[in-house]
Amino acid sequence: MLIFQYSWAQDISCKDLTALKQKALSLHHLKYGWMKSGTLDSLTLILDDDLKYIHSNGWEETKEEMMSNLQSKKLIYHDIIVESCAARVFDNVVIITGQGIFKVSLDNTYLEIKLKYSETYTCLNGEIRLINRHANKLN
Repeated sequence: MLIFQYSWAQDISCKDLTALKQKALSLHHLKYGWMKSGTLDSLTLILDDDLKYIHSNGWEETKEEMMSNLQSKKLIYHDIIVESCAARVFDNVVIITGQGIFKVSLDNTYLEIKLKYSETYTCLNGEIRLINRHANKLN
């Protein structure tokens, strides 16, 4: 299963902007599924080594910290409901903006947060990687 899931991020033409946009959107949704299910082996493959994952409270995680916090269950994603998302492509970069409801536990405290977020993906050598994510709370 890992090989199938990983193939979503692999072997694409970075110059085919329509395909790049569609692959990034698909990967965006798969990523949230992997975060909810704890499929960390697939998740780690699409995160750039220099990832900046910024939460709505200003908490910033690196790839290593993010994976560690998910593995230790410091942060648990119970459900992620993407209400809307759209992608824009610039050369080999895809910026996804979205809005959703995130149901999580952080240090055993349950939170339900409505967020507006943006994610930046890059395509290098036929591979898509998440390089940046930033979220803001909505009222």
